[in-house]
Amino acid sequence: ERISEDVSGFGELWSTQILTALLRMRSNQKLVEKFGSDSISNIVKALTTTSHIHHNYVFLDARRVITIDEDAIKDGAVVWHVSEEKFMEIFKEEEAKLGDARDSILCHFIITGYVAINTDGVAVTLKRDG
Repeated sequence: ERISEDVSGFGELWSTQILTALLRMRSNQKLVEKFGSDSISNIVKALTTTSHIHHNYVFLDARRVITIDEDAIKDGAVVWHVSEEKFMEIFKEEEAKLGDARDSILCHFIITGYVAINTDGVAVTLKRDG
């Protein structure tokens, strides 16, 4: 069953990565159209000196965040305090990457569904309705 759960999560990973790439591409095209430059430093400078809000999309594998306790109930229960701590750590890492432009950028996490890890760190699926 563990192998089946591991393999069945790949579709979620791939589709979420594709969606994230598409959203980034569209958002970046809007930046280039607005500021007329494809230079990252020029765009960052423009973002920090204007009121324009840029949307940044970040792929997030739910297995890095969502932890379930399989012993709590038959299909597992989310361990919310652990999951929240993991997410806040990732959020702070992504916020630090934005540097001076963080006040002009909205960070959107595009997270996989259906997959998580258990309290032992083993990849699992959230079964139906997960």
